[in-house]
Amino acid sequence: MKRLLLLIILIAANGFIVNSQEIYKDGFLPQHLTEEEKERIHEIHQDKTATDPPVLPARSIAEFEPMSGALIRYPLGIPYSLVALISEEVEVVSIVANQSVKNQAISDYQNQGVNMDNVSFIIAPTNSIWTRDYGPWYIFDGNNEFGIVDFQYDRPRPQDNAIPGIFANENNFNYHHMGLVHTGGDFMSTGMGIGASTNAVYSVNSSLTPAEVDSIMELFLGIAEYHVIPNIHGGLSHIDTWAKFLAPDKIMIREVDPSHQYYDLAEQAVAYFESQTSSYGTPFRVYRVYTPDNEPYTNSLILNDRVYVPTTGSPWDDTAIAAYEAAMPGYTVYGVFYNGWWSTDALHCRVREIADSEMLYIHHIPILNDQQAHDDYELNVHIIPMSGETLYADSVKVYYQVNDGDFSSILMAAEGDHWYSASIPQQDIGSEISYYIFAADASGRREN
Repeated sequence: MKRLLLLIILIAANGFIVNSQEIYKDGFLPQHLTEEEKERIHEIHQDKTATDPPVLPARSIAEFEPMSGALIRYPLGIPYSLVALISEEVEVVSIVANQSVKNQAISDYQNQGVNMDNVSFIIAPTNSIWTRDYGPWYIFDGNNEFGIVDFQYDRPRPQDNAIPGIFANENNFNYHHMGLVHTGGDFMSTGMGIGASTNAVYSVNSSLTPAEVDSIMELFLGIAEYHVIPNIHGGLSHIDTWAKFLAPDKIMIREVDPSHQYYDLAEQAVAYFESQTSSYGTPFRVYRVYTPDNEPYTNSLILNDRVYVPTTGSPWDDTAIAAYEAAMPGYTVYGVFYNGWWSTDALHCRVREIADSEMLYIHHIPILNDQQAHDDYELNVHIIPMSGETLYADSVKVYYQVNDGDFSSILMAAEGDHWYSASIPQQDIGSEISYYIFAADASGRREN
């Protein structure tokens, strides 16, 4: 990638000032540390005092859970076509440096077909476009209250580092700081107590033991099982550049040819996750996406029932989209072409989803193993309307299908404390049952 080394004070397009910084040709800092920042790396350890933890137990929210928006920085590092696509589905929240920059963003968005009814702004200075890396993390605490979890960004970029606190304040959300150095591109969660990062999280928090790091992740995020594993390629140690949780029991990992320099590491990562127990109590189901020329396909974004996959004009773009469609039936998969995607820095790095703080949350451990043919199949489901609105009792149903037949429905019974139960009737030997759970609440939310 072409870079310029500026040896003078530069006022960049977004209004921030950098001194002797390495600047990309588009006018923003790179995702990696610049040479100047390497001399200031000690600064990231100067302000990482932890707040009180959330009410226990906390629960980290997964990317594939209900989302209300997406956080980006303007001037952009993504195509306007992506902003327009996202605005069809959720609110686009843009961080802008001042009112003048906001006015320019509004003009550009209008000219590019963005749905302005789904656009809002946060006025705050930033150092870069990497909202994934420095943006807020989301939890529900033990009282089912939504909250923001912050960390010390692993770059000496104080304006970026301040964004989670600003976001929490703007929205009046509960705010917690872990006291850890971390980055959003190197963390993913199943939403059910399992998380993953590369071992860079231990390296950057070298004053702590791995056990101490794990304990903090559990205390603030509810990550009871933290998979900290080697990076499978050189350069940026961000797990989102080569792997992605697609569901509580699914993970996508990049695939390369045996001749590729990172083939062995990629296959070791596959073997590792195949040997691990998912949040459903079963081995992780590992899906692969072919990246022979280091295409950034795992650096995708899930927003509700849509998946946005970065495409580069590679002959393998269509194969990548098909891989996601196979792994995520029921989702609409969009290929998003942009000349500015790089192998370790693409769409996911530059967009931070915003969790729905009032989601209708359905928690269920599915029946996935063989069952006795002559017993009913009991289902227990935890359903919480985080909006505080009434859950429509007559909406809480399990829909089931035997083999390839029609779906039938059963009304679930309330058991107290947001628990519901129902039994799918016994079936003949050899039958295969598929089922899903549906609920709706007075906020207008409907979830499967």
